[in-house]
Amino acid sequence: MSRRACPARIAVGIPMATELRRAIREAAREERLSCTRAFELADALGTQALAIGREATALGIRITHCQLGLFGHAETGKGRIVVSDPQAAADLAAAIHAALREGGLPCRKAWEIAQRTDRPRQDVANAAQALGIRVATCQLGCFR
Repeated sequence: MSRRACPARIAVGIPMATELRRAIREAAREERLSCTRAFELADALGTQALAIGREATALGIRITHCQLGLFGHAETGKGRIVVSDPQAAADLAAAIHAALREGGLPCRKAWEIAQRTDRPRQDVANAAQALGIRVATCQLGCFR
């Protein structure tokens, strides 16, 4: 998303924290902000995704629809939509094992693997699930 496309622009003279909170409130729907939208805001505002996640939490706004499928998919009847995928595991095992940190696969590394292999992000989480590896350290701060 380009900076011009986002309605949440930084106004001159307004402290960043105030503008950040305003942008998050405007982007949230029913006290929820999707993972995708949180990253779009971070890009548009020139801040880190973690800052968006922390401010959203402070405002009582929940992050939903994790792009790895790990949480926030309540419309499915369960919040988590990750499924064990042995085929994806076979294809991605080497990349996942190389990216492990303290026994877990950092969210950021899962995204990098998806980009490098031209696979959907959830495929990487599905592969990690099949390998018995936990995705860790959410870029938005939703989990460690």
